[in-house]
Amino acid sequence: KLIVQRKYLFKQLNYLTTMEKLHKHFEENWKYYLGAILIFAFAIRLFIYLKYQGQAIWWDEADYLSIAKSWALGTPHAAPAYRAWGIAVIYSPLFWLGFGEATMKFLEVIFSTAGVYLTFLVGKEFFNKKVGLIAALGMSTYWVHLFWTPRISLGIVGLLFFCGAALSFYKGYVKKQGTKYLILAGALIGPGIIFYEAVGFILPFLFLFLLVTERLKFLTNKKFWIFILAILISALPFLIANQVMHDSFYPRIDNMLTRTESTVSGESGLDWSNPISTLFGATTIYFITMPSIIMWGFTILLLIGLIYFIDLILGFDLVLKNKSEKLKKDFYILLWPIVFLIIVGWLVSTGVGFYFEPRFAFPSIPILFAIAANGGLWFYNKFKDQLKWLAALAVVVLIIWSMVTAFNFGIDTLEAKKDSFYHERAAGEWLRDNTREDEVVLACSQNVPLIFYSEKFIDGFSNDNTTKFEAALEEHQPDYLVFDFYGPFCNSQYITDYQNHLTLLQAYFLDEGQTMPVILIYKYDN
Repeated sequence: KLIVQRKYLFKQLNYLTTMEKLHKHFEENWKYYLGAILIFAFAIRLFIYLKYQGQAIWWDEADYLSIAKSWALGTPHAAPAYRAWGIAVIYSPLFWLGFGEATMKFLEVIFSTAGVYLTFLVGKEFFNKKVGLIAALGMSTYWVHLFWTPRISLGIVGLLFFCGAALSFYKGYVKKQGTKYLILAGALIGPGIIFYEAVGFILPFLFLFLLVTERLKFLTNKKFWIFILAILISALPFLIANQVMHDSFYPRIDNMLTRTESTVSGESGLDWSNPISTLFGATTIYFITMPSIIMWGFTILLLIGLIYFIDLILGFDLVLKNKSEKLKKDFYILLWPIVFLIIVGWLVSTGVGFYFEPRFAFPSIPILFAIAANGGLWFYNKFKDQLKWLAALAVVVLIIWSMVTAFNFGIDTLEAKKDSFYHERAAGEWLRDNTREDEVVLACSQNVPLIFYSEKFIDGFSNDNTTKFEAALEEHQPDYLVFDFYGPFCNSQYITDYQNHLTLLQAYFLDEGQTMPVILIYKYDN
């Protein structure tokens, strides 16, 4: 018995010594691990950029890029007034200096890698450095992030504004680490809304947090008003610019109230009459689909991570009385993703121009990865004595499983979409090279990418009925007609009806056999 006990104690001592050495090693070298993760994340994104940056831009990308090119070079654009044009502040000087679309997309690689670093900061601030590193690992192969890296995505930039503001507000207001953090938080939110509207969803989150923890006392807190003033001052130049350019301080609100600009028919797309069951189902869609967003491995860790908040639930009265800084922090952590995902889910459910897209969850992803990472560490610490190395192995397997699955899914999705709309690039460049500046071009539906590539104004029209088609011809007296069948209201019947007035100049097809035309360019004879 003594021999057995001695062997057991020796194993325990050896195990504890090993753990102590590993802990010391981590504390001395964690910055190297962070550097390795960032290099890894950048390398993946650079690989994706080099392989896919040549893909044609989509409608939204065309709006943002054409605004920037218009400011820099005077080329036309047809982006609606409600578009978040803040990114053009960065891109237009680059166009003016002679850089092109590839440069803008490389900047997305930088922004995307910065998102990985910011995820580390989120995990480190609210939990610890280990959590931050695991969360950053999750973000490094997060498939939605990878998919949008070689495209012009406001969501990737918006994540930086949102998370930076959430971190800064917590440091400045909750932890009382200095007014500079409050000013920084406000300075990120003000212009951040112009860069990506969803940054504004941080305000309901922060307001609810203050209301629950302080009732209305925050209204008498000088720090709160410094924060609000920083938002207003930083947003003022953009609001004034909106008023000058579009006769509205914030055109997106006008658009969401009417929805007339976003529907071809001009009828409102707003629907507040959905049944409560439908609204609830759509509002919770981002919670229900979490395994497809962050993958199953991290979802399992996320569910385990929710155990951490049991103390918050049991001691919520202390949060209401503002008597526990630890529970107050926990409330801030949990409220962040809940409020944000409910808001975007609600917008999807009401039909105000939003539809379900995983990228809408971007600003909540860093904190979700941090909660999941903390769940993994909690599981390890809880069962390390009983399971020894198996506890660590289980967590590592879940993390690697999710990372590999996410990476593969991201690459597969990129591969599947790499040729999307590439005909519009070819058609736009053909129009640029083969039409005169004074000639009029009309295109049904998808005119925005054509404008960007052709660098000439191309008015859009809908030929879903004869009256509209004839009215467009009468109004514009075009020299060329472009039938872009990527659009939902491009009717080929009018090619037959007007064949005596049309001469086919260029055709682009979806298939190699050239039996499925997707873009047709005609010379129109008045």
